Amino acid sequence: MDHKEIVDYENLKEEMIKMGAEPQIFDMPAIRERIENGGIEDIFVNKDGTVDFNGYHMSKIDSKDGEEISLQKLNKIEKVIKDDYLEENEETLYISDAQKIIINEYGIEVKKEEKEYMGKSKEEWEKFSFDNFDNIKKPVKKQYIRKDGLILDYDVEAKRYMEFYDDGSWQIDGSIESLISILSSEDGESIKDTLSSFEENARKYTEKYPNLQQYYSNKKNELLDCMDKKQKSLRFENATLKENNQKLQKMLGKTLKFAEKVRNNVVGKIFFGKSANEILGDKDKNLKLLEDGEDR
Repeated sequence: MDHKEIVDYENLKEEMIKMGAEPQIFDMPAIRERIENGGIEDIFVNKDGTVDFNGYHMSKIDSKDGEEISLQKLNKIEKVIKDDYLEENEETLYISDAQKIIINEYGIEVKKEEKEYMGKSKEEWEKFSFDNFDNIKKPVKKQYIRKDGLILDYDVEAKRYMEFYDDGSWQIDGSIESLISILSSEDGESIKDTLSSFEENARKYTEKYPNLQQYYSNKKNELLDCMDKKQKSLRFENATLKENNQKLQKMLGKTLKFAEKVRNNVVGKIFFGKSANEILGDKDKNLKLLEDGEDR
């Protein structure tokens, strides 16, 4: 097929299997959802039984977790930029962006990496691909990793790292926008919402992909364990912060009282009266707020 069209997925699956494609590939959400929701363009079977489609190159890879699937996609743009003031001045900018997605045995995305090249060298641009990207200067990289109930988001260019609870979406970055405040919330609403989203995704995809039942069972346990650890850590941090604040308040109280004694002492007033007034200012009222029983 060399043009984009909506297809009968089961007929497409049978046709591709007859051409040598491995049947289990078509039961993977990361493959099937892309084909069903985006139509089909330029699909063909590779020698190893994988299938290239819609600009994605598919291949098998071996990892510590067993055999996985890699999807790579490359986009190239040749853009001519003109000077707003001197129209005869123009230059060509070569832009390439590439992404590599790792899919586990269940067909769920477990890692995604994005890279970009932007420059004036046509030679580098023509040689640009995902795997040789590190040979090109100043790479821009972004990574998503699914691990232990979390989605880890690394933005190397922005020097930013964030964590999100895994809501069970097959697409690793499919829910990032909706999960932006998950780990910063101290109340139970974010946890409740995440669990609700996870249950809905698990229900929806196990109905369509029965082989995912074990996957979602394992992932739910991971998510619950992760939430438990995060909440314990948050409670510990809050308790530590409260304890430190109490110590600082006590130290402040002692400092204010000492400054008041200095200001009221004849000798202290001569040498340190100005400094004592600067410390106290209008903060005499703070002394009344100190708890009874403080050291005087």
